[in-house]
Amino acid sequence: MKTVMFYTRYQPVCERGGTEHTTIVTARELKQRYGIRTIAAYQIDFKGTYDSFDFIYRLSRDYQKATEKAIEIVKKHQVDTIVIQGYFREMKIFARVKEATNCKLIFAHHFQPGWEKLDRQQIASKIANHHGFGRLRYQLKDLLFPIFRWQSRMNLKKRYFRTFRQADRIVVLSPAYIQPFLKKAAATATQSKKISVIPNMLPFPPDVAGDLHLEGKEKIALIVSRLDERQKRIHLALDLWKEALKDEVLKDWHLYVIGDDNTPSVPAYEQWAKENNIPNVTFLGRTYPVPYYKKASVFLMSSICEGLPLTILESKQFGVVPIAFNTFGAVHDIIHNGEDGYIIEERDNAQYVASLKKLMTDSALRKDMALRGLDNLSPFNVEQVIKKWNEIL
Repeated sequence: MKTVMFYTRYQPVCERGGTEHTTIVTARELKQRYGIRTIAAYQIDFKGTYDSFDFIYRLSRDYQKATEKAIEIVKKHQVDTIVIQGYFREMKIFARVKEATNCKLIFAHHFQPGWEKLDRQQIASKIANHHGFGRLRYQLKDLLFPIFRWQSRMNLKKRYFRTFRQADRIVVLSPAYIQPFLKKAAATATQSKKISVIPNMLPFPPDVAGDLHLEGKEKIALIVSRLDERQKRIHLALDLWKEALKDEVLKDWHLYVIGDDNTPSVPAYEQWAKENNIPNVTFLGRTYPVPYYKKASVFLMSSICEGLPLTILESKQFGVVPIAFNTFGAVHDIIHNGEDGYIIEERDNAQYVASLKKLMTDSALRKDMALRGLDNLSPFNVEQVIKKWNEIL
């Protein structure tokens, strides 16, 4: 029996985020469809629900101890392949494991290549969330930002370079990410055969929406997201929503925001929305989104970068029409602009608001786009995606 171990930094629970959700679904489908035994390994506990794995192990955050434990797991269960779910730092652990056991390594990158670069907003967030010496350390980084940014870029290049050569296979989410990954890894076009493209699969089973009644959709817009301002830009989404609702015709629409950050941040966003007079918005925190997908009509995304976001696939499964900025390559894989959603050029906030208002005021347009969205989901069907995973395993 083939055995595969998946590594995620956080405990693989659905409530943590897209990477963990994808890991769980992939493991479950490989087990059910191809009889592959699956093991999960992680370093940081996270409360939530999970299944799919035959065994699950927590690794130490100490490099040497984590390496020794991983080698022990691979030998004990005769692991054939380890899938590292996008974590460059831990590649040094699994490169040692590979040397000791001769198992194969697959590095699956879950973002647009290059997203990891350091920016000033990230440092500002760290300053706000730390105290004492930790805050002083990040304040020093902010003061000397040009130096630390250069250092971060050099380290990132090294990580891409080493990962490309240590892994037996690289997996990216979109054809649009092949060349950027090669460039970051200082690899040539002839080495592109080492990279496979496997998109995320549909997060929910095909029948999860039940008998979907698009005519019964309500005047509800939806955001389902980790409340991480650096990447997700929730403040921007709220500002765009506020601008749209200046139109009196739309005063009976409501925005629901589902999700939270690692450090609970819903109260802070509620306070920000109140101080900035954001109308008709409710923050629901971490909650099961399906009942809201079934009622909602429009899905808002304002991220500065993504990989291939599960939430857009989820929204389309439930006939919720998405709007997103053109800030990541895979957005063109999942939204066909003007056909089943809208892709807005970065910084064109006026066009974002105009497109949002157009959807909110035209129920026939929303229904037509929702139907087209359902028709365009076939590349992400579980059968197709999991077949690709089984082939490279």
